[in-house]
Amino acid sequence: MRCVMAEVERLGKINGVWLDRGWDSASITTLWSTIWPRIEPYLYTETMTAAGDVSLHKSRTGQLAWKTCYNKMQKRGLFKSPERGH
Repeated sequence: MRCVMAEVERLGKINGVWLDRGWDSASITTLWSTIWPRIEPYLYTETMTAAGDVSLHKSRTGQLAWKTCYNKMQKRGLFKSPERGH
């Protein structure tokens, strides 16, 4: 959870929507609405169709457990990206 939330905080700060304190439902909604387009591509489930194409049909990105979210972000190299400094 720490790695995922560190990424959420990093993206929130980049986009000017991270608060050090005073969170309420409106500010949390603003945070997620702002950073979601940057995180969502890392959370898709890729499967192969019978035709050999990649399908994202099974993706339920809004219903992921923390562990699944972390695993998908890790697999796609989000925590090792050059912009993160790792």
